[in-house]
Amino acid sequence: MKYSVVVTVYGISPFLEKQLISISNQTIPPSEVIIIEDKSAKSPMNKITKILDQRGIKYVYSANESNLGPSESFRKGIMMSSSEIIYLSDHDDIWADNKVEKTINYHKNYDLVFSNAEVFYEETDDRHSLYKGNEISRSSFAIIAKNFLVGATSSISKAEFADLFESAKLDPMYDWCMLLYLKINNKKIKYHDEKLTYYRRHKNTFTGNKINIFKMISYRFQMLIFFLQCIKLKQKN
Repeated sequence: MKYSVVVTVYGISPFLEKQLISISNQTIPPSEVIIIEDKSAKSPMNKITKILDQRGIKYVYSANESNLGPSESFRKGIMMSSSEIIYLSDHDDIWADNKVEKTINYHKNYDLVFSNAEVFYEETDDRHSLYKGNEISRSSFAIIAKNFLVGATSSISKAEFADLFESAKLDPMYDWCMLLYLKINNKKIKYHDEKLTYYRRHKNTFTGNKINIFKMISYRFQMLIFFLQCIKLKQKN
């Protein structure tokens, strides 16, 4: 089965090379890697293309003309992908070499597949599992209250999200919106408990760090609006 990998980047990350190498080292190699650079003061393009050229990986590199943020950058990359199965990747993680091999066949029966990950920290030696069982089995309203999915641990069947990507903004977080959309539309989700991603936490991590109470309330309000948009979209179809 062919698949694409979508990676969003911003600036020159010291962690990027290890992640690109881990993607290229997959026992089932990707048919393409889509790189979306969210407008950066220092572009990582030369570094990225050099790594992928050296490893013989087909890629598409696209730089945003303005800063779109991670959610819209991922949407752009997904829409540009030529494969039906798409793996989503942050720039600062590391994949186990058999991550795709262990999960891709689930897409014969499931619309979104995600696997567990080992969380590790740059500043400490602490390590722990990202997920504690299949939390995604919760209701739509529980998902509005809390995002249970880390997009970088997941892969999707592109066709199942066509209406969403063409009709709604993925605010405040693309993975949160994708998960709620699937629950509302009774799509099939598969959780694989094996740790197949090394999920890096550091001081510049975009998500996972504490946010203030006003932003927390704003995020839930945005998700409620998104929920209503999904209901209207479902009724339309």
